[in-house]
Amino acid sequence: IASSLPEESSSRKSVKKEVTKAVREQLPAKEIRMDEVILDDKWAQLCRIYQIVHPYEDEREYISIQPRDFVIMTSDYQHLVNNSFLLHGFYNYRHLILGKEEGEEVQKADEEGEKKKQTCFYLGVPGVYYEREKMVARMFGFEAFECKGGRAETGKFGYYLRKVKI
Repeated sequence: IASSLPEESSSRKSVKKEVTKAVREQLPAKEIRMDEVILDDKWAQLCRIYQIVHPYEDEREYISIQPRDFVIMTSDYQHLVNNSFLLHGFYNYRHLILGKEEGEEVQKADEEGEKKKQTCFYLGVPGVYYEREKMVARMFGFEAFECKGGRAETGKFGYYLRKVKI
């Protein structure tokens, strides 16, 4: 059977090598080896794979993502890859952010007396704050705006945010 398969030509092999080399050069700065220990926490795994950014220049860590990375979100949120507002922000600034923030302590119904901090994940679309832009963002599901320094001011760069689940 093996002898009936056509041999790969040397020109085809060299093209394959060039393509493989080009793909490797485009990989993100952080690479994860498949033989490394798989982490239990999905967020910790994402932080090892994607570039960590500090968009508000504080201690909060976000990861820089692209629409092609939306497979990391639950299926309820993967449709956002077609969101016009999100795509407009992505094509203007070439990135999106995803962040994890600990919320308020809440008591789970199935647990007796035990309170846990609720973890929230936020998807951020880069943009400049304007009242009209804020209205458009809300129409497309982005309920908040945050920028460096905290207070949204007209003409200030930041991120339009919405909660998502991963």
